[in-house]
Amino acid sequence: MPEILLLNFIVFLGALVQGIIGFGLGVVSASIIFLINPEYLPVPLIMLSLVMMTMVLMINRTELAFDLVRWPMVGQTVGVVVAAWVVAWLDRSWFGFIFALLLLLAVCLTLCRIRLAINPITGSICGFISGFSGTIVAIGGPPMALLYHSLPPKVIITNLSTYFLLGCIISLVTLGLFGRVSWHDVELTAKLIPGMLVGYYVSRHVIQYAKPIVIRTLTLGGSGGVGLYSLIKYGGELLAR
Repeated sequence: MPEILLLNFIVFLGALVQGIIGFGLGVVSASIIFLINPEYLPVPLIMLSLVMMTMVLMINRTELAFDLVRWPMVGQTVGVVVAAWVVAWLDRSWFGFIFALLLLLAVCLTLCRIRLAINPITGSICGFISGFSGTIVAIGGPPMALLYHSLPPKVIITNLSTYFLLGCIISLVTLGLFGRVSWHDVELTAKLIPGMLVGYYVSRHVIQYAKPIVIRTLTLGGSGGVGLYSLIKYGGELLAR
């Protein structure tokens, strides 16, 4: 199978999960695409998320509550700046190792059943973790899903989309200031848009039939496996130096 078709299929799955449970484009797509072609991380997938979040927000904007995203955005902004500085100094092995750690952290956070009160402190902390991991590996959903999971599904999807939309803009601007955004990233993003559009379209038609717990379990299992593989692979490279 040509690489571009495989990548679009992976993005299709990620967009399908995102449309059903509110996050997943990064967790599903980034974890597998990184193993196939790391060139698509982080900027092209962040750009792809920006396009998808814009679409989701336009459809579900009636559930927007600015109070739910205000403090997470404060924490996210700080996390993005720190992450952009880190990315500017990472080589391939360190990037892969940190990718694996953040992916496994994302899986652990998603598995947590902790009920967090939504306030300035929890919002800022979750926002910082989300901004940091989202900028480095394009996976920023789990910390915010942990914060919002007790809210109604439509409220979660709308406000996560708002948060991700603003976060993508901040991440791209910050990475651009560090010289990590190029026209080539735009070209790579364009190649993945068909898979994202089809995935989101299908999600709108199957959401009433889907069982979120099953999708969530499969997503976490696959992502955890990729995280462990990457941790061993790139950890071994660092130890061999």
